[in-house]
Amino acid sequence: MQRCINALSRECFPRRASKTGASLTSTSSWPTTEHLSGTIAYPATTQDIIYNESLVVEFENPFAFELGSNISQLYTRNLQTCTMTFGFGDVSNLQTTGVGASVTYSNVSLAVTPTIIEDRGGTLANGAYDYNEFVIRKSYSSQQNLAQIDLSAGNKITGIAVMAQNGDSNLSLSDIVLTDMQLLTNGVNPIHVSTFRDSQNYNKARNGTADDQFASGLHGLTGFVFLNMLKSGNALSGLDTALADGVS
Repeated sequence: MQRCINALSRECFPRRASKTGASLTSTSSWPTTEHLSGTIAYPATTQDIIYNESLVVEFENPFAFELGSNISQLYTRNLQTCTMTFGFGDVSNLQTTGVGASVTYSNVSLAVTPTIIEDRGGTLANGAYDYNEFVIRKSYSSQQNLAQIDLSAGNKITGIAVMAQNGDSNLSLSDIVLTDMQLLTNGVNPIHVSTFRDSQNYNKARNGTADDQFASGLHGLTGFVFLNMLKSGNALSGLDTALADGVS
């Protein structure tokens, strides 16, 4: 999901590539095959696989431009610690399943290289506020008719990202799993009413994202939609869900 948000805010996708072959880990080899979507084919017996991906984790709102996105930074000057944590899946999650073979991996290693960019002159007096991202995961075992997901209320929602996966063994991203999309406040007031694909096409038109169709029938934003709640790029705007403003 973060990869798609990067693409919409920066008009290009972060680099993600893989390479399979013999003795790759004993050389300074670098991934050369762009991994655009879906999963990748597993390597032959005794071969190596190397994989590289880069992402930008924003602490300022990347869709704000009217007042400047730098007022929405993560302010840490009054904190004792600030810790970055990671969760990792199994390497086999990258692999295309249904290949009629049982594949196991050995000597798996992972390196993470965070690059931190600081604004050492930022102060709360400048009007800084925290820009937070969080994820809600939902799974369904049967067809649903306008299934509801409750979002957190009390703050301003500046954007909502939706990522849809189907129920196959690869949990592949899909543009047809979701049909209609509605964003309502208090269960009745419509903020966004559209289809998944129309919302997706609006993302491409508004953000100017290159999202070419791939040979597999997929594209860079397959299964992804972003609802931008900012008004004219104003960092202080958004969908106000405060109870004082009548939103429960």
